Amino acid sequence: MAEENSYKRETAKYAKISELNSSEYVKQEGWTPNYLDTEFGKVSRVNLYGTITVKEPRRIIIDDSTGEIEIRSFEEIVCDADVGDTINVIGRPREFNERIYIMPELISKVNNIERINYVKTLLDLRKKINTKAKKIDRKKPSMQQASFDKFEPKRVVIEESISNKQEIIEEQIVMDSETPATESEPQSILDLINEMDSGDGVYVDEIISKLNVKDCEKKLNRLLEKGDIFEVKPGKVKVL
Repeated sequence: MAEENSYKRETAKYAKISELNSSEYVKQEGWTPNYLDTEFGKVSRVNLYGTITVKEPRRIIIDDSTGEIEIRSFEEIVCDADVGDTINVIGRPREFNERIYIMPELISKVNNIERINYVKTLLDLRKKINTKAKKIDRKKPSMQQASFDKFEPKRVVIEESISNKQEIIEEQIVMDSETPATESEPQSILDLINEMDSGDGVYVDEIISKLNVKDCEKKLNRLLEKGDIFEVKPGKVKVL
């Protein structure tokens, strides 16, 4: 089956760290992004606030009072904040050794406490509404739809508020309509990288020269975004 000629970049969704750590990481076939299956829906990009507890060149740990999570990159992380500072992290959830971490896209220091409190209030309210709706559904199964109708407008208001306040908007990335990818194509690229990898990764130029695929560099970037491969160093990748 040919993939869509365009795909929409997912909105970075607000979340508590505890919600991410307790979620299941789901790997998708083909070009479809992997995601966390949270109690509030599928999350493939996150928008987090937390205080730095550990800061290293390629690794940061943040705490939002509900839990800790690691921000990890294969290059040095650009961050002007220090241990004890609060930061906003936008990135993609990943899993390694059954632990969730975040591959960052953007990290910025936060000085606006009101902004942090606002997001925390929204997330707390979302949790309360979801919990209350579940209790009503368990107590009155015959009134399940009525319970849903009662609380759904509140959910919509919250989600719209969150969406409207996102600092990262959805972007439409138009792919070349003359070269639709097949579901088997990503796996064939991964197989080739594994075959060429002697242990320390494979240079992107070598992969492109071996593959008889148009827009190969774009497809490799898609695999990087999806989390199937990572850069050991600039221009050199490995299968995760």
